Amino acid sequence: MPSPEPGSGDALAIGLFGTFQQAATEGASTATIWSRLRQAVGTLPFGQQPRNAKGQFISVEENGAQRLSQMGIGIQQVNTMRAAAGAWLSAKQRLNALGMHESITAQHIFRSPWSQTGIGRANPPQYRIRILRRIAAMDGMTPPSEEWATYDLGGSLGTLSQVIARSNQAYGRARYSAGSFIDSVLQYEIEVI
Repeated sequence: MPSPEPGSGDALAIGLFGTFQQAATEGASTATIWSRLRQAVGTLPFGQQPRNAKGQFISVEENGAQRLSQMGIGIQQVNTMRAAAGAWLSAKQRLNALGMHESITAQHIFRSPWSQTGIGRANPPQYRIRILRRIAAMDGMTPPSEEWATYDLGGSLGTLSQVIARSNQAYGRARYSAGSFIDSVLQYEIEVI
């Protein structure tokens, strides 16, 4: 899938990818996915009660169904995103099962339909890691928190321990890390940008 035009059904489906990821993680049914999509789109713009053309209040799901139809999101886009979410989950599970000193290979990396690198020799792949860590404060008083962070890795990966070390070093260099330290790394995923 090439980069979608803003406002297109494909762009909206990509914007709702978190809905598909959650569904893949839970093993949700097709009916559940459609319901969640209708609810997500039916609340746009946020904070406004949906109304029909006559100005009458309508349900969020009814509004979402109308908007999905108007934006051209149908079975094809949902099936594409559902398949992508399944591929994301499989790659994430394989990566999290990988030994720390094992090399990261293609089976551990999610390649989305909208990836912009790694297409031909003139455009080598670039990678990004998304990592969940338990962060603790150095003062010992503040309770630890779990935080997701994302880092661009460039075009080389290596072993899992090397990639985690690079992302942890980036955390250590960041201003927001002052007064805290990484207590543990909980999970991670890598994608082609």
